[in-house]
Amino acid sequence: MNTAYAKANKPLLYGIGTDDSHNYHLFGPTQSNAGRGWVMVHAAELTAASLIEAMESGDFYASTGVTLKSTTFSEGFLAVEVAPEPGVKYKIEFISLREDVVGKVVRTVGLIDNTTARIKVTPDDLFVRARITSDKKRTNPVEEVEYEMAWLQPVRPK
Repeated sequence: MNTAYAKANKPLLYGIGTDDSHNYHLFGPTQSNAGRGWVMVHAAELTAASLIEAMESGDFYASTGVTLKSTTFSEGFLAVEVAPEPGVKYKIEFISLREDVVGKVVRTVGLIDNTTARIKVTPDDLFVRARITSDKKRTNPVEEVEYEMAWLQPVRPK
């Protein structure tokens, strides 16, 4: 969808994390349990207006356990810094989608055992986003998402 929106110069869609919980007493991979996904919002203050403003501007990320210290998109660079947990290793991947290869990942930078990374967003990029994966297993995984992760919102070249 974001590929079509980027080509049409429409605003990109944001991704959210949710647990869609329905089961509060039975736990397991086939149950809809709470605490499996959420959003982390960078808001100026803890008020409804500030939270809504940050989310409408895309200043949030989805997570299943990974906490980020900072995310920035400035001067053409997308940067991310993990708030590391002791003993946990992280992989930061930047995923770029381009018009000549629609719907496929054409550039991934993986930095293992590192908590900070950045990438230049070029005019060839329709948009770029980041995926951060830890080697820490989730306490109540569902499907094939076994490790804690976070995902940044897509950004496009300016």
